[in-house]
Amino acid sequence: MTEPVGRVTTDDGAGPARPRHPLAMVYGGGGVVGIAYTAGVAAGLTSAGIPVADAPALGTSAGSWTASALALGLTWADLDKLPVPSLPTVRTGVLAGIARQAFGEQTHPLVSISAVRLRSGRRRVFDGTSYPLADLAAASSAVPGLLPPHRIDGELYVDGGMWSATSVDAADDAQTVIVVAPLAGRMVGPMGRVAGALLERELDQWRRANPAAHIWMVRPNRAMASIVGVRPLALFDRERATAIYPLARAQGLRLGAQVQHAAAAGHGHQRLSTVWWHPAGRTSATVGTLVPTARALGPWGAARDTDTMGPVAITHRELPAPQGGVRPVRAGPQGPAGRPPE
Repeated sequence: MTEPVGRVTTDDGAGPARPRHPLAMVYGGGGVVGIAYTAGVAAGLTSAGIPVADAPALGTSAGSWTASALALGLTWADLDKLPVPSLPTVRTGVLAGIARQAFGEQTHPLVSISAVRLRSGRRRVFDGTSYPLADLAAASSAVPGLLPPHRIDGELYVDGGMWSATSVDAADDAQTVIVVAPLAGRMVGPMGRVAGALLERELDQWRRANPAAHIWMVRPNRAMASIVGVRPLALFDRERATAIYPLARAQGLRLGAQVQHAAAAGHGHQRLSTVWWHPAGRTSATVGTLVPTARALGPWGAARDTDTMGPVAITHRELPAPQGGVRPVRAGPQGPAGRPPE
């Protein structure tokens, strides 16, 4: 079935549409490292004045822990205290027990969490009002082969990332959506590239369905990818997660400045901005939305690299980081159409 954007959906039908919000958050999967990354970006956005804790949030896998924590007033420091189970494990309920240490039996109306129904192989997006967040996070994070499925309402569920790394197509209807995608791009080699390609497709679908809204996506930079390496099990390493958090927070802080600047400047034309942050203070920024493969960068410099994703390519160039935060790059329907505002 086609799952409508802005609705709480299940494989058995759709719930009532939620009212439109000024901001909605989407937090993707990525193990313990993904929790640290999404929590770090969220902390940076908060410091930049973006009210992420007051926004409806859709979490998938690791992102379900961050979405739940923020709604309940918890931080990375709280999540970092939780034990990390030895993997693989066949112990039923191990994740739910860990999640209850943080979330108890609490529910929250701002949280939605995706998981995959084992019997049908279909995604279900749960409403955090109706189920304990601990159960939803456990179901959404039950990686097949590493953790046993989790039972909700008599049905077994596995990791929501088996359907989509972010499920951005099911994000709440909002004027602005920020997608935090730990697995996209350079993270864990080919796995991240595939996840990134699928995510770009979902982002394009979302933009087509919401032409008057704005969507931003942020993913780990090269420095973070080098910390994790290419082994998927490294995503569950606490030491790597601890190293990722401050880098992600810095990335979120700068993204927040960019979002604030775009809002203040009234950049209604901007549909997608993907940013990475480099320790040297330079930014590799996506120019435009989806740029046709054959299109040149324009007058601002030579291309840095091109990540080919299906019928389109995303073209990157390096920009100096302006004082006080990075400014958004204007983008017209045919590619770059202006210079970053000073």
